[in-house]
Amino acid sequence: MGQFDWFLKIGATPQAVAVLNDQPILFTILIVVLIAVILECVLMWYIHYATMKPEQRAAKNKKKKAGTGDNKNAAPGGGRICGNGSCGLSKEYADGKRAAEVKFDNDGR
Repeated sequence: MGQFDWFLKIGATPQAVAVLNDQPILFTILIVVLIAVILECVLMWYIHYATMKPEQRAAKNKKKKAGTGDNKNAAPGGGRICGNGSCGLSKEYADGKRAAEVKFDNDGR
């Protein structure tokens, strides 16, 4: 009975268990590398979040809030359904001001 015989229960081969029992430092290196990779991912996420401009943070928050409303004109894919051939589209700028409503029709006018 070796130290790593429990690996047999989770699907390791007898050869792999024999190697780990002979050289237990390999298991330690594996754990250290996994922890280092996880910490590196967390650091990259933090750098991404910390270097975002305030406008970008505000835009992400608006997108989250805009998606939660109940819109009876919304299509299943997130677009708009235009029954009469023209859609009233509005555009919101980053500073919070809204542009005038723009009308489109199918004739290209």
